[in-house]
Amino acid sequence: MVKPERHAILKGNPYWAISYALSSLRNYRVRNMGIAIVLAIGIALPTTVFAWSSTGTIMVLDSYFEDTPFQMYMTPMSTYTYISAHLADATETALSNPYIESTHLVLSTVGILAVPGSSWSSYNMYGVNYRDGIKDMRVLVVTSDFVTNASSLLDWTGESTLHHGEVLVSEMFVNYTRQVHGIDIQVGSAISFDVLTYSAHGGTGGDFRVSNMVVAGIYSPKTTRTLLDTAFPSISRKNWDEFSLTRDSVLGLSDSIMILQSDISSPHLVAVRDTGYFEPVVFLRGSKANLLASGAENIASNLVAVQDQLDEAYPRLTIKGLSEIWKLDAAISTYLQSQVLTVIVFPVMIMSLMLTVFTSETSISRRKGEISALRAKGASFNQVFATFMWESVILALAGLLFGILLALVMAPLVGSTVGFFVFDWDLYFRYASNLYIPPLALVIAAAISMY
Repeated sequence: MVKPERHAILKGNPYWAISYALSSLRNYRVRNMGIAIVLAIGIALPTTVFAWSSTGTIMVLDSYFEDTPFQMYMTPMSTYTYISAHLADATETALSNPYIESTHLVLSTVGILAVPGSSWSSYNMYGVNYRDGIKDMRVLVVTSDFVTNASSLLDWTGESTLHHGEVLVSEMFVNYTRQVHGIDIQVGSAISFDVLTYSAHGGTGGDFRVSNMVVAGIYSPKTTRTLLDTAFPSISRKNWDEFSLTRDSVLGLSDSIMILQSDISSPHLVAVRDTGYFEPVVFLRGSKANLLASGAENIASNLVAVQDQLDEAYPRLTIKGLSEIWKLDAAISTYLQSQVLTVIVFPVMIMSLMLTVFTSETSISRRKGEISALRAKGASFNQVFATFMWESVILALAGLLFGILLALVMAPLVGSTVGFFVFDWDLYFRYASNLYIPPLALVIAAAISMY
């Protein structure tokens, strides 16, 4: 008996399903574009909110670190010195913290301007010095890095950087000098001055002269509410008449000059540090990258933790800066709390998803004849099913792409809105250049597209 010959069932072209899906998408362009656009709107709404709030947070942080170069500072309490307060150890501890990027030691004492034909033999910081022809000022012994960071807090005439053989002087110092000596100090002028040292415990250190320093720039504080003004406060003094009813602010940041530490010899530098008229100050600058990596909502608490750690470890130091930290926290919280706006767009997003589902179901029900024809031509159930699956995946990816692109356009619009359909285009392009979509927003967008 001859056995009937069995023919193997052909599996068909494995790429037929995706090829047919692409052809179907081309044949029904309007329908498929409608599905992709409706899906894109549902994806773009929450993504826009997350992108706007995240980008706003980054921009606030950038602006904060540009306008506020130092987050806190440390200085010995009034009865302690650089050594007894362990300021050097505190500086090392601060630098070992990942949330601190750099520290800047600034020494300060009193200086007296040296003018031909004038001299002085004794000095009283609270005396009527201007009447006696003594133009005193605060001398800030700094580093070039400190000047670079602090320059954003000051208005400048001339250079805002400091090099060897140069000094920077304040505008008030220039004005007071004109009153006392009739000398007009300008950028490019050469000045000499005596640097005084004094021990708060009754001893005296030697003073020394710094000669022929070129004035590279003239500065004035933009505001009196910065850490610089707090760290270098002025004193109120009667400059001309001890019986006067008015007092002038002197010997603060506004009445100061800056000189590089490298322009002062090491013994004199130690003398200023240990026996200067004012205590040394160490400014702390936070690490923007590490703070942001720990979470925008944790930036303020992390900086406060740094301050608490230093307060606990070094009780002889005064550490200030909480007001600056909470100012940053308030600005960031505005954007973080705005993420609640995603709740408002939920109804629109759900309607978009429902419309997408209904449109897809209607489309499939209208293609029953097409499905029957495919089956009649030999297409298996799996092949037909794979065709529709490929169409869905392609439409989902198209909707995801369009939704993200739409969010990239809409997020800067939200941040640059200044009125009803009124936009600040400079701010728009600034947002666009710093635009950041957090991973969570991308995960949510992908989940919506695959719904």
